[in-house]
Amino acid sequence: MKITGETKSNFKAWGALNLLLKEPVVVWDTNIKYKTAGEYGMTVGNDIRKLQGLRLLKAYLYQIVGYTNNNEPIYLFNFIIDLPFLLELQLWDNDGNYDRVSDAILWAFDLKRKDIIATQELQTKKRLQTSNTKSIFDRVWFPS
Repeated sequence: MKITGETKSNFKAWGALNLLLKEPVVVWDTNIKYKTAGEYGMTVGNDIRKLQGLRLLKAYLYQIVGYTNNNEPIYLFNFIIDLPFLLELQLWDNDGNYDRVSDAILWAFDLKRKDIIATQELQTKKRLQTSNTKSIFDRVWFPS
């Protein structure tokens, strides 16, 4: 959903701009480059972005989080207790106005963004550790 009205100015006045989500898609998808990438908010229209968001949402909802005593998988959606959201998921179609599903799509995009950033930071950390560790034979034993 796009930030409209006084939302951005209010969050800036409160010193809480860090709580607003910036455009997360451009972190991993080079096909979607918008000139609003640095702005706050996100538009989920009826285009490829919505389709990608739905795929992400489905992947998260069907994520296995455990197993029953009978070794049957327990999915993340089994823990959702928000009946209106579940009903919107069940009734969802591309032409309807489903605010809860749209919000969940934004949540899925944000999770994906955070996952990519964490993976990049971990790879950078591993690279630094690998470059800093030298073989025992490469060490200087008696510096001059």
